[in-house]
Amino acid sequence: MRRNIGQLVAVCMVSLLPSGAFAGVIYDQSIDLTYDGRLSDYDIPQQIADDFQLQPGAATITDIHWWGVYADDNTATEPDDFTIRFYIDAGGSPALDPLFEFAVGDVGRVDSGIDSGDFDVYAYWVDIAALTLAADTTFWLSIVNDTTADSGDDWFWSFVLGGNGYSRGADGSTWISRTDQLGFQLTNDAVAVPEPASLTLFGVGLGGLGALGWRRRKSRQSVSANL
Repeated sequence: MRRNIGQLVAVCMVSLLPSGAFAGVIYDQSIDLTYDGRLSDYDIPQQIADDFQLQPGAATITDIHWWGVYADDNTATEPDDFTIRFYIDAGGSPALDPLFEFAVGDVGRVDSGIDSGDFDVYAYWVDIAALTLAADTTFWLSIVNDTTADSGDDWFWSFVLGGNGYSRGADGSTWISRTDQLGFQLTNDAVAVPEPASLTLFGVGLGGLGALGWRRRKSRQSVSANL
């Protein structure tokens, strides 16, 4: 039975970031985590990416936070093996080759307490060497897991429809346009910490996203139908 958890999204989202909870958010693409997940796994394979721009005075990234699920056994891979890449914009899509790459491996992970259908949504976070990008410039973020050792699950990055995402099968192949908006935050430890009241208002605002509904994947094949 589907759980009615839309009212819990605000509270959970504010508490999803254990290692970087007090880092300043310089780019926020929080989404309705109950909606769905898009395959981003070297095991299938498929890579996905989403665009972002940073503001002047807040263009250095020290932490990355994101969300995802494991399907279709709903058992978290041990260990994860994540690769994070940043791409320049090439005429409205990611460039073929990454500008920066971080092989971060088994990052921090916690069960968020939110469900996407029958699947547990996990929150992830990792610190990286300070990365300064040009402000007011479009870049692309790609996060891909490698669950090859896990025969029962692949990894899906939390997303909703209505964004400007891209996907491709392998390194060097052409990116394909999607209307995906992926869930992630870019943060910087040096940015001023919001007052507690501001954090509360931030959470209340996320609550307004509501539950858009989740189209459950009954098997890996049906999940991969979204490829």
